[in-house]
Amino acid sequence: MTGPSPSPTEPSKVPSGDRIDRKMRLMTTPLDARSLGEQIAEHVARDIIDGRIPEGTRVSEVELAARFGTSRSPVRDAVRILGLENLLDGSPRRQMTVVTFDNRSVANLYLVRSRLYGLAASLHATIGARSDQDVLIEASNDMIRASETTDQELFADANLRFHEVLFATCGNPLLERTLNGLGGLTTAYLQTRVRAVPGRLRDAGLGHLEAAEAIRDRDAFRAQQAMQGVIVGAGRSLIVHESGDAELAALLDIP
Repeated sequence: MTGPSPSPTEPSKVPSGDRIDRKMRLMTTPLDARSLGEQIAEHVARDIIDGRIPEGTRVSEVELAARFGTSRSPVRDAVRILGLENLLDGSPRRQMTVVTFDNRSVANLYLVRSRLYGLAASLHATIGARSDQDVLIEASNDMIRASETTDQELFADANLRFHEVLFATCGNPLLERTLNGLGGLTTAYLQTRVRAVPGRLRDAGLGHLEAAEAIRDRDAFRAQQAMQGVIVGAGRSLIVHESGDAELAALLDIP
């Protein structure tokens, strides 16, 4: 796998029969008790999301197996998972590369997300419990506080808490599964880029608070519009910031 190498970490135990040089042993990432394929996918996804493995980087199963001190089989599982999450592109039998998100792909993803998130908000406004709505308000205020100190980790945690509650309590299991399956890792990767847009953190925090207050007020239409606006705003700001393509960004405003 070309591109930046992962940072050295504590070496995990490597079977003596494995022919891995000392340098690779020092770079081996320790794994926990879950499926090896899932763990490897999570580690590689984090490297992609954090920018340590750039877009367009070719991914080698051999190098991943050496890095994690394992056989090719769990690496193939990891590659399959990352492909399903739209973080890798290509054929596992050929060459996989880290996907490059063009502006059209970004617009398509945020257009779909905005409508589904808006639906979840309107449903929650209709049937959601007061205790869950309090969590949405609290998470929104935490996002605003995080934006004032540019604490991206705190913002990301509050944002995740907001959406986990929104999805789980919208009262529609099919919608919840769809939202959770909508390229979770891909979304995380793009959100990292969105948070780099100047002023975006505060705008997002205020937008979430507007949606949360509408949900609390049982105003389904206002909740839908506010939540949809949060996602549209994120997609539009990312496209304009990175490419200046206002015409493409305007596609997100389609009613």
